[in-house]
Amino acid sequence: MGIKSQRRLTQIVSYTILIVWSVILFVPMYWVVITSFKRAVDMAAGATYLPWVDFQPSLGAWRYLFVERLSWFMQPFMNSVIVAFVSSAIALV
Repeated sequence: MGIKSQRRLTQIVSYTILIVWSVILFVPMYWVVITSFKRAVDMAAGATYLPWVDFQPSLGAWRYLFVERLSWFMQPFMNSVIVAFVSSAIALV
């Protein structure tokens, strides 16, 4: 086995590991995003993976969070923003 073929094999193995690791990291994020566009009935129905194929996407959860329950959501959110800003400012000083 020559040096070039050994280097090529090392690249293939490295890229395969990186691709597998990327998929492992991407799947939970994908799951969170598609679940945020499901209705409660769709979430209770079980695992579905493809929007517009397995379920009809809805902005209902986002509407509930940002329109109907805005005061409930914004106060803790603003507290987090203030804490992040102040702690970042302190860290920079």
